[in-house]
Amino acid sequence: MAAPTFENHETAQHHEGLRPPDGSEKATGGATAWPPPVAEPPSGPLIAGKDASVRTQERAARYASIASAVLVVGTLLPWMSVTFLTSASLTGVRVAEGRFTIALAFLAGLFAVTALFIDRRRAALGAAAVFGALSLIPIIVFAFRFHDALDLSGLEAGAQIQAIADAGTALESGWYLSLVSAAALTLIALWGFFSVKVSDAYHGSAAPSAEMPPAT
Repeated sequence: MAAPTFENHETAQHHEGLRPPDGSEKATGGATAWPPPVAEPPSGPLIAGKDASVRTQERAARYASIASAVLVVGTLLPWMSVTFLTSASLTGVRVAEGRFTIALAFLAGLFAVTALFIDRRRAALGAAAVFGALSLIPIIVFAFRFHDALDLSGLEAGAQIQAIADAGTALESGWYLSLVSAAALTLIALWGFFSVKVSDAYHGSAAPSAEMPPAT
């Protein structure tokens, strides 16, 4: 059989059982066997590294969802207590800061739960971290103004009563729970956002092919 030309090289390979153009089993001159070996896909560490990053983001999304739920519960618990003749408490949602906090907690939780079901987990965790950080602002602000949450100035001898009431005013467990859960939500979401993101060097691109040998 005549040696195949460059134009019918692929057809000749099909009919000759992928034999080299000169009909021998090995290429001459000490070259590699014909046909040249096709490059293999990336080995296990790349794929394993990518899977580890995805698992980290999934764990972060689950933990952030739990933290956001705890934050919502925290706003429903007492944020401050007043001891004046009798004891009374004020839940977080009864004040403006608590209402802002619970709204931000719902938004953060929404993005954290969404990260469990979409491929763009990193973006969803980043949004959850932003809303978690924003929820810290009203919580901290309340710590500086909770004495003003109880306004008794309209009563007779209001200034004196207000001073006595302020002396018995304190932050309660709901505020501390909200503070800790908001901080945990932010840190967990950031952990997932900044987890190692292995670049996909093989998936979605064609495998490298061997060069066609020159025609003889």
